[in-house]
Amino acid sequence: MNNTRLFLWMALFAIGYLLWQAWQTDYRPIATSGSSATTNAGSVEPAQSGADSADDVPKPSSAPSETAMAAGVEAGPQTPPSTAPERIITVTTDVLSLRIDTRGGTLRNADLLRYPKEAGIREPSVRMLDDTPSTWFVAQSGLVASRGQAPSHLAVFTAERDHYQLTPGSDQLEVPLTWSDPSGITVTKTYLFRRGEYVVRQRQTVRNEGSVAWSGSAYQQLQRSAPPPKKGGFSITDPQQFSFVGAAWYSPEEKFEKLKFDDFVDEPLQRPITGG
Repeated sequence: MNNTRLFLWMALFAIGYLLWQAWQTDYRPIATSGSSATTNAGSVEPAQSGADSADDVPKPSSAPSETAMAAGVEAGPQTPPSTAPERIITVTTDVLSLRIDTRGGTLRNADLLRYPKEAGIREPSVRMLDDTPSTWFVAQSGLVASRGQAPSHLAVFTAERDHYQLTPGSDQLEVPLTWSDPSGITVTKTYLFRRGEYVVRQRQTVRNEGSVAWSGSAYQQLQRSAPPPKKGGFSITDPQQFSFVGAAWYSPEEKFEKLKFDDFVDEPLQRPITGG
């Protein structure tokens, strides 16, 4: 008797859960394709449409275009974007497969090799960063100089090889990218990967062999477009069915806060935060 009651309660809970998921699929707010957010140097702003926008995020019908510094990063005497051709560097560890653009040293793709997108099917893997226009999500970084020259996330770096791989017996892999300026400034942006870890570390080294003192600071930003809405279907193994997609931040005063992509148009965020 008790077992029958338990099974009935379990069935009722399962039916209620499936009804709730179906309601979420049919009636949840749908993000418009023009709504997106860019985080940079402690600020979050919606990206504007149009080719002249400083933090333009590619639309599904257009190719990725990065033609200016992202808004919110106060530029000093920066080096203009280089016209040199960029290259794509591939990096493979025991748990990650990545593509790094020599323009800015931007992380354009990051696949989790041990996590298949579909249960029971080895490939493709879950992709965290993606430079496909419809699902644009890349990690950018750069330097801003108050004295001297500095490479932004638009400057073209050089690399010794086109592919780097964590070899058997090695616990760490370093991928150095180098940028230099006629004034004597050389910047080495090094990505560091460790065996068994998904953390991507970065080290930036500035060497000044010129006659002018150099001072500046680093910035990082995640640039992402709102992903297209799901068109029907339901999968309990698909993390996007349950994940919050937008921006989240922490401040000592307000603690944890978040904002959906489609809300950025009405509630743009521009707030300095210390210790967040």
